Amino acid sequence: RIGNPNIRFLGYREDAEKIIANSDFYLMTTLKEPFGLVVLEAMMNDTLVLALSDSLGPVEILGKELDYLVVENIHNLSKRIKELTSNPILRKRYSQMQKAVYKKHFKIERMVEEYEDCYADCL
Repeated sequence: RIGNPNIRFLGYREDAEKIIANSDFYLMTTLKEPFGLVVLEAMMNDTLVLALSDSLGPVEILGKELDYLVVENIHNLSKRIKELTSNPILRKRYSQMQKAVYKKHFKIERMVEEYEDCYADCL
């Protein structure tokens, strides 16, 4: 147990998507993450994603448009959370930008269309 009562480690949960959707932030702190489907799930649920720059896949998902949400280390992650928490206008701006990136690149309809095009090209 850590000293901050606002931070809880929940372990495995069947309702993880609901928890992510009701969170202020999703923090991708893993190193060398190959893709990070959970990043898309967070984006889909309007939860602002912050990632370490070593996370590779999540960095690619966020892209250059959202490079403010990618940080080099835990210290900078903490700093970025404080910046976004204390500035609702900045937070809303990045939430809207993140949602636009999700809709443009990862919405299910777009993904299905790309798969269909790929299969059609193979025939």
